Amino acid sequence: PPEIMLHIFRYLAKQAPPRHNGLVNELGWILASHVCRSWRYILLGACDLWAKCIGLIPQAFFISIERSGRHTPLDITVKSFRPFSQWGTWTLPTERIRSLTWIVRDQEDVYPFYRMFSGPTWSALRSLDASLDKCETPWDEDPSLFSSPHAPRLRQWNSKSFFVPLRGPSLTKATFMDVFPRVEDLMLLFR
Repeated sequence: PPEIMLHIFRYLAKQAPPRHNGLVNELGWILASHVCRSWRYILLGACDLWAKCIGLIPQAFFISIERSGRHTPLDITVKSFRPFSQWGTWTLPTERIRSLTWIVRDQEDVYPFYRMFSGPTWSALRSLDASLDKCETPWDEDPSLFSSPHAPRLRQWNSKSFFVPLRGPSLTKATFMDVFPRVEDLMLLFR
C-alpha cells in the first residue's frame, strides 16, 4: 500500500539525502521516483520530503519548493548566492522557512544574502546557520544598513564571520565565531 511505501521512502530519505558534490549531483532518495510510475506518484506527493531537501541540489531549488506544496514548513540549504543569481524578482516564502543554512562563499555574496534576508517577518524560522566561508577576515560592514528581520520563533542561531542584525525574542542558543556584533545589535535581538 502507498502508506507503507511512504514510510519506507521517509526512512530512505534519512539514509540517502540528495547532495551536490562540487560538479556532481547525487539524487539520493529522489532516484526511487525513477523506478516506476507508482513510486513516482507517491514521492511527488510527499511534500514533507521535498521540503527537507531544498537547495541540497542547487539546480533543483525551485522544483523542490514547488513540490513541497503550499503549507509545509521548509528546510533550506544554500551554499553561495551565485548559483541562485537567476532568481530575479522571485522571493522566498519566508513565512514557511523553518530552518535556513546559508554558506556564503565570499564577501561578494554577503550583500545578496542581506538583501534577501532583511526586512520581512520570518514567522516559522526556528534555526539559522549563516557562515562566510573561505574568508580570511570577518565581514566588517555596518549591518545596520539593512532592515532587521523579525524571527519570533527563532530558537537556535549559529553565525561564522558575519552578523545578521535581527529580532529573535525566543532565541535560546546563539553561537558567534569570528564576529563581534555591536552591543546595540545584540540588544535588538530580544525586542
